Amino acid sequence: MHSMRFVLSQVQKTLFLALLIAGLGTITASAQVHNNGTGTDHGFFYSLFTSGGSSTMTFPSAGQYPGNYAITWSGVNDVVGGKGWNPGAARNIGYNVGVANGYNNISIYGWTTNPLVEYYICEFGSVANGSVKGSVSSDGHNYTTYEHQQVNQPSIQGTATFE
Repeated sequence: MHSMRFVLSQVQKTLFLALLIAGLGTITASAQVHNNGTGTDHGFFYSLFTSGGSSTMTFPSAGQYPGNYAITWSGVNDVVGGKGWNPGAARNIGYNVGVANGYNNISIYGWTTNPLVEYYICEFGSVANGSVKGSVSSDGHNYTTYEHQQVNQPSIQGTATFE
């Protein structure tokens, strides 16, 4: 079993792996989300998407640090989850990764609409599966940009084809 634990401070107003699929709900700090789900917890939107295997998202210390969450998984093909804002807007984002075991992609994650685009800004790991489009430098870091088309996949606008 692989696990990640993310500790996010209230001051930082942290976003990590925010997946905006669809639907809203309410969840308490002691609740768990299994495999797939969206909702809100302590003022943050959360989502969890799992393809194959199983995953669980929990919200440890979210009463003290509203952005906190943890994800565990086993035997998955893909798992994407996190807490953030829905709908989104321009934000300053900071994060603190507590524990990351196994293969991980630690990134800022989100969507744009018109055009519909899913994006990752990777700090650790990679989703580099596509054509190189260029590079960007920000805050002393260099990022290579890639483009990859997803065909008939889940998105924030339902099943769609998107970059």
